[in-house]
Amino acid sequence: MLLKDTIYILLPEKEFSIVFHYRNADQELASLRVAELIDELLMVTSNLNLNLIIGNKVIEIRPAGINKGIAANIFLKEKNYDFIFAVGDDTTDEDLFRDLPENAITIKVGIGKSFAKYSVESYLKVRKLLNALVTSE
Repeated sequence: MLLKDTIYILLPEKEFSIVFHYRNADQELASLRVAELIDELLMVTSNLNLNLIIGNKVIEIRPAGINKGIAANIFLKEKNYDFIFAVGDDTTDEDLFRDLPENAITIKVGIGKSFAKYSVESYLKVRKLLNALVTSE
């Protein structure tokens, strides 16, 4: 049974961060509860070496100096890749777009300023692009 005053938050398992997703929460209730959560997290993390990242219906707490761009480059050093392709729709993806090698194909989903080289309107366009890449010979 869903409770009216409850926000259901997805907590994906991450190795270096904690992420609160609230995309499917009631927006009116979420706006109040998320503001309270952010205030509390700012107080708790202010004296710690942590960053509080507020994204598109997501709040992430992670160690300062760690981001998707740094993590990707660590992974990329393990092997020489012919093709690097990154797609994202959130502020947390901007570090990735900025830090990937120059030859990487980077795509921002949605409107707004971005470090990505390209942008598409919606995830539907990304699906269409991926389908075209998979089916082309």
